Amino acid sequence: MTPYYFAYALVLCGVPICFVDDEHFRRQLQFVYFSFILTFLVLFAGIRSPYVDRDYGNYLPWFHDIAHGDANSSEWLRDPSFSLISRVVSAMGWPYPAVTLIFAVLSLVLKWYFATMVVTNRWLTLFFYLLFCHFYILCDLSEIRAAVAIPLMAISIFLACKGRRRMALLVYMAAVAFHFSILLALPVLILLIAGVEFRSRLWVIALVPLAFVILANLSGILASIGNLYRVSEYLTPSAAQDELTLKTPYFAVLLLPVFVGVFVVWKRLSLHYRVAVFGTGYGLFFFVIFISNTVLATRCKDVFEIYAFLLFVAFMQLLRGNKRLIYLAVLVVMGFSLFFKDVSLVNRYSVVDPYTDYGSIIWSVPMNPPTVEQLVTYHKSGYSKECTEVTLQGI
Repeated sequence: MTPYYFAYALVLCGVPICFVDDEHFRRQLQFVYFSFILTFLVLFAGIRSPYVDRDYGNYLPWFHDIAHGDANSSEWLRDPSFSLISRVVSAMGWPYPAVTLIFAVLSLVLKWYFATMVVTNRWLTLFFYLLFCHFYILCDLSEIRAAVAIPLMAISIFLACKGRRRMALLVYMAAVAFHFSILLALPVLILLIAGVEFRSRLWVIALVPLAFVILANLSGILASIGNLYRVSEYLTPSAAQDELTLKTPYFAVLLLPVFVGVFVVWKRLSLHYRVAVFGTGYGLFFFVIFISNTVLATRCKDVFEIYAFLLFVAFMQLLRGNKRLIYLAVLVVMGFSLFFKDVSLVNRYSVVDPYTDYGSIIWSVPMNPPTVEQLVTYHKSGYSKECTEVTLQGI
């Protein structure tokens, strides 16, 4: 796992830039740092082999069907941006790794751009460090559609806070095109476009009794939405396995910025930071509601988690001297803990080989064995008959 920690160490090197007082020199250092680190992280994610992550094998048949004109309407509409990018890449005669490279560019550049929009220049590299620690392994090396959709959603909310409603809608639609789960943010965007400024902290506090009301009627609600497009994927028995718990330390960590935002600094917050507090609570609200469904609860939390990290960085402004240094050390340790946890989700790093038949080897990834139905589907899609038969014998 050394390459992952090498990447972590490179990103961590940017944190001390926050303490350069000369703004002009600090901006020069940031330019050099981001020029290098974005290029490195894009290549690291974009040219990874199919052995690295869980989701690579899910995207290959999707890309294969689009490239060979065999994709049905559901595959085209599942997440249109992936389908469109795959179609363009295949039309150019490029292999699937070109898609992962494009998504890596979009994801990392959008996160950097969002960071430049919402935090003061001094704390730019610290915010990027926290985003890297949580999202890089989880999204950029695995859930590549969400990796692009989440910063797009965050940018659209920011634009709405600034009154740029048309642009906010366009960016938001692009986010939904990358991942359906971004529809969770639609109520927030609608409220902002309607002119709501979240001046009262009751917007956040009201989520607590509302969660209890919904929990009391959850079975009926799930039954009514279970047949909606893409929702049923999150309500299968396999998605509900391994129930989560509210007693995890990380849940308490995410509650902290909500508590501080609501009860300590609410009146001092700008509209966007009030929305960040509400967004963090809104994500935890869904996490509590769907606590018995691992996939659904985690997805809801992940969509809005970017705001929790924004608040953690914003609170640096409240501290001075040694307290600020201690708080920075706490954030660095928290980031490393998140990164360390996520590294367990991937295999040893290796680089893609453009001359390898990935359809023939993808199922050799130990942690993601196929079902018989998946193997039959792959065989029908034109993958190696010999590989399919051998793997079926292994099962």
